[in-house]
Amino acid sequence: MALKTRRSRTPRKFRIVYAVAEAFPFVKVGGLADVAGALPKALARLGHDVCVMLPKYAQIDEHAFGLTGPLFSQAVPMAGESQEAHIYQSSAIPNVQVLFVANDTYFGREHVYGYDDDDARFLFFSKSVVEALPKLRWPVDIVHCNDWHTAMIPRYLASATSQGYSTQPASVLTIHNLAYQGPFTQRTLALLETGSQDLSLNLIARGILAADTINTVSVGYAREIMTPEYGANMDALLRAKSDRLYGILNGVDYEEFNPHSDPYIITRYSEHTLKKRRENKRALQRRSGFSCELQIPLVGVVCRLDDQKGIHLVIDALRDMMACNVQLVAMGVGDAKYERLLRQSMTTYPQHFAYHATPDEGLARAIYAGCDLLLFPSIFEPCGLGPLIGLRYGAISVVRQTGGLAETIPDYTADPQRGLGFTFVEKKPAALLAAMQRALTVYRKEAEWQALIKRAMKADYSWAKPANAYETLYHNALS
Repeated sequence: MALKTRRSRTPRKFRIVYAVAEAFPFVKVGGLADVAGALPKALARLGHDVCVMLPKYAQIDEHAFGLTGPLFSQAVPMAGESQEAHIYQSSAIPNVQVLFVANDTYFGREHVYGYDDDDARFLFFSKSVVEALPKLRWPVDIVHCNDWHTAMIPRYLASATSQGYSTQPASVLTIHNLAYQGPFTQRTLALLETGSQDLSLNLIARGILAADTINTVSVGYAREIMTPEYGANMDALLRAKSDRLYGILNGVDYEEFNPHSDPYIITRYSEHTLKKRRENKRALQRRSGFSCELQIPLVGVVCRLDDQKGIHLVIDALRDMMACNVQLVAMGVGDAKYERLLRQSMTTYPQHFAYHATPDEGLARAIYAGCDLLLFPSIFEPCGLGPLIGLRYGAISVVRQTGGLAETIPDYTADPQRGLGFTFVEKKPAALLAAMQRALTVYRKEAEWQALIKRAMKADYSWAKPANAYETLYHNALS
């Protein structure tokens, strides 16, 4: 479940292909992109050869990222027909080769996800990755797959399409969020060309069965997904594969998320210059239409608007939160029902509540740098990068104890010597409100609050330890 990491005196150098649907800075929909932009860099710093492969979407700025190519093209079989995959390259991530699979039929579209043929799009991408492996500059040891989009790669590696290897690459499948399992219909079965009519094993299930090792993005979530409550109908399968299922907590890219150098924020600062942080609070208050009063607690919500993130708990507790004399700014897009309720709340509380219907990265950084508190009341949370980024920026989080959040945010009330935030357990608005009120009690004690902020900013949730854990995972996969 949890990996014991210990680097040998002569650690093996791995040659890794990291296959993923999105990666920062090229294209970002959610936290998957942050991981894909950071982990390969951390592995390269350990001396490994790393190649990231992702689709070449229409929204990727070829000029900004210096895309060159195609380096080569290849025919990819799809349901009895042949589709062309053109491979482009970028050197935008230092010491990491980045390759793009281009095919305008599948990827020349406005959005990354959300199409009826997403199964075909990502099966084509997965096949393209496998077909490209023998053409890379070095023989591959590990193919690291991520979520349902690339879950078929382990099976394709064992098929006739993988011929041409001197040795068979090992496969690792990382489950970032088990709730997202992708489309799986009779058409998907036809694309798989197995002849089977069995719809009981979708793409992520087939990946779990075929991968040499499986991991998810925290030890807690690895345990949770083997239970019926959090297993999304995969719990029995995962229990059967528990001997090769591990949890590795995600890290934060401290080069990218650094308030001392962040180009997105108004005033840069560190734990040694916290007074400068106030200017970011004022700027966010102005941007949200609030009065610029530093003594009023500024509370932030940065999340995708869906049931998983517990946004309904925030909405249901909003009236009582406003009675606490706070200003609350929320941002994000998603479920139209929640977007509508948040817009209505702006009319009800015009001086104290603001909603920005955008996934804009710049605004997210402004909230991390300007808010006193962040709310993360997730119903479940595989890792929870938001609170970890908040720590880096000196924003203290209120979180529900689940998944990675239970590992990373010790409760300040229970342990003032180690606490980094304020936690609750029950999936109820009253529990969220009570945790926020405990945080506000400490907020009003300026010296104590400043000490908590400094501790938060010094907390180490970088990629150094997780990268070492992935080394061990790769050893396990090869064995």
